Amino acid sequence: MKTVTQFAAVASILALGFCALPASAAEGTAVPTASSTDYKIGVVDVEEVLAKYEKLTAEVKTLEAEKDKYQKDIDAKSDALEKEFDAVKNLPESERAVKGEEIQKKIRDFRADFTKMDGELQDKRVKLLARTRQDVIKTIQQVGSAENFHLILQGDSNGRSTVIYFATPIDITARVIEKLNSGAPAAAASGATAPAAASNKRER
Repeated sequence: MKTVTQFAAVASILALGFCALPASAAEGTAVPTASSTDYKIGVVDVEEVLAKYEKLTAEVKTLEAEKDKYQKDIDAKSDALEKEFDAVKNLPESERAVKGEEIQKKIRDFRADFTKMDGELQDKRVKLLARTRQDVIKTIQQVGSAENFHLILQGDSNGRSTVIYFATPIDITARVIEKLNSGAPAAAASGATAPAAASNKRER
């Protein structure tokens, strides 16, 4: 049960990471032709994909096993330091200062080890997220292209959707840029002549 709960938490974090993904255009030559009456649209529940992705499940279990190993090591060191600290209280005052310095050094080393372990685990989580995102998006692209989808949306439990794939025929980016640029010179010219016209009017 513990592993399932931990996996669900990691999967939820991974799902959040997909929200920021930009939509990607179809790759390859197998792209559908767009018509005004026939569009093929799909929806992907990324949370369900992550929960049932066997490679991710295995990697999360490996990561959790490593985390448990780190935790046992940290707990053992913490218990040992606590016992040493309690033992110092019973020492003569002349020995207490020296032993106290030794324990303080061990505590500093303990904190450094903990920070290092935590950083290593965090780095592995980030890399796992990156690999999983790449796997899922690449697979969505392959399915979209092979099955002639025009549009694929990412759905979530709140009913929101985000475009994560679109076919090249419905990409109008170039047309928007062309339209913007075709109007730019005229706008610039009218803006440049306006002050001159106003100046001539004042001189008269």
